[in-house]
This record gives sequence, structure tokens and C-alpha cells, in this order.
Amino acid sequence: MNSCKRNVSGIKESAKKKRLQTIAKAEEGIKQLIRQSKPITFEAVAEVSGVSRAWLYKEPEIKTRIEYLRNQQQSKKSVPPDQRASEASNAAKAKALLQEIKKLRAENQGLRHHIEEILGRSIYADEQAERYKKEAEVLKVKNAELEQQLEECRCCKVEAPVSPPHNSKVTSLKQNRMGQSGISDKIKQQQVALGIQLNSTLTKTIKSTASEEIVLFAIQALSEAIERGNIENPGGWLNAAIKDGWMPSEKHLPGEKTERDIFKEWFDLAYKKRLVLAATKGDDGQMYVYTIDGAPLSFKQMLSDYPIEKLK
Repeated sequence: MNSCKRNVSGIKESAKKKRLQTIAKAEEGIKQLIRQSKPITFEAVAEVSGVSRAWLYKEPEIKTRIEYLRNQQQSKKSVPPDQRASEASNAAKAKALLQEIKKLRAENQGLRHHIEEILGRSIYADEQAERYKKEAEVLKVKNAELEQQLEECRCCKVEAPVSPPHNSKVTSLKQNRMGQSGISDKIKQQQVALGIQLNSTLTKTIKSTASEEIVLFAIQALSEAIERGNIENPGGWLNAAIKDGWMPSEKHLPGEKTERDIFKEWFDLAYKKRLVLAATKGDDGQMYVYTIDGAPLSFKQMLSDYPIEKLK
């Protein structure tokens, strides 16, 4: 009796082991067809794995798996090739969309700041930024003074020209050049009023400035600085003010033309010319404008490159 039970148990264990081995062979056959990108059918799995089709149909799990993979392959084949987007094209589209989003965000931020300025919000920096700005101005003035001293030292090395007689009708070369300097009489008159002598450095700076308005503003800023205190080197101070586009305070601007008014007038003209899209105030307290390419540039630089007279 016990011997009979042992035989039945062994037969069951052997059958279970054989079934698991057959399942493993069928699974390996399915994996092989997937790796080779071949159609998955009952006939193909039976041929590759060496398992009968009857057994594949009889085993529920294997049958369900084969039918699922077969249907999945057929559904993929039903999609026309021209409708399949490759991973590379999808990645390129995603990258282009991200760039467009970044550009739109920058433009949106610039427009938001510009609207704030139009509504009357202050364009000036806080107390700490203002202090840093003043320190930078002092350093720029000192740098300009050193440049002027260096230029004067260079001029001293040049042999002085022979001066003509007092009543001579001959005009010296230096006087002739000064007469053809191209500096407007208005600028000369205001310099004389402040007691400033034109030297080679200052003349070169004035000539290289794109707008006469920038020079006049710098002269008015110097006049305001002289009123506030003693300026050791007015010529060097003016040279730095012209280069950096310094503005006088609102009460000294002609016709009550404030810096905000100048910016608004310039921005409206530049926007119509499609030079800029938006404007913003930087952490340094300066105004920046966004070009049509989305690049932020200093307003002072743009005002120098594209003066109001040129945009009108």
C-alpha cells in the first residue's frame, strides 16, 4: 500500500518537473523570437522551442502570452510608416519647444517689468545698490583722471610747436584743427562756462560719442556735481561722465525731461523700429532692454548706439 502511494507521488513530482521544463523552453522560444524581431505565433514558438502546438494551446499562461504578443505585433503593423515619429524627431521637437518656452518666459518677464515702469514704479535701486553705484562712479572718475594725467605726460614729451607772431596772419596747425574739430558751439560754450579746457583726450571722447545729447547731459551732470562740492579734476570727471552716459538729476534736465521720460521716449521709438521687445531693471539698478533675439543689453549702450535723433 505504502509502495503504491510512493509511486503515485513520484509520478506527480516528475510530471510537475517536466511541465516546468516545458514552460521554460516555451518562454525561451518566445524571447528568442522577440530578440530576432520575428512574428510571434503558436507555430513559430513550437518550432523554435521544440514544444508541440497542442501543448501550447492547452497551457493557459503560455497561450495568453502568445496571443497578447501576436496581437501587439499586428497592431503595430497596422500603423502606416509615415505616421510613426522616430525618437530623434520627437527629441528635436521637444528641444525646440523648450527653447521657445524659455524665450517666451524671458519676453513675458520683460513685458511685466515694462508695464510696472509705465504704471509709475520706481526705476531706482535700493540704498545698498545706490551706495555701490556711487563708489563705482568715484572709481571711474579716478580712472579717468589717471588716463588724463597719462595723456598729459605723453603730450609733454612732444616738442612744443613754434608759436607765430601775435599779429601774424598765419594760423597754427593746432588752431586750425580745433576749428575743424566738429564739436558744436553749444558744447564749447557750456565747457567755457564751466572753465574746462579741451585737451586731446576729451576731444576724442566727445567726437566718438554718437549723440550730442549725451555730451550735454554729462556737462549738466558735472555742473550739478560742482554745485554740490569741490571737483579736483573737472576735465577728467566730464570725460568719465560722457563715456558712461551719466545723467543729471531731474531738476537739471532741460524742459523737465527726466531720465524716465527719456527712457520711455526712446523705448517707444525703438519698439516701433522692432529693435527691442521689452525692458527690465537689473540687480545693479540699471535699465536693460531685450532685443528681438531675446538678448538683454544695457539701455545706456543702446541709447549710445541708437540715439533718439537717429530713431525719429
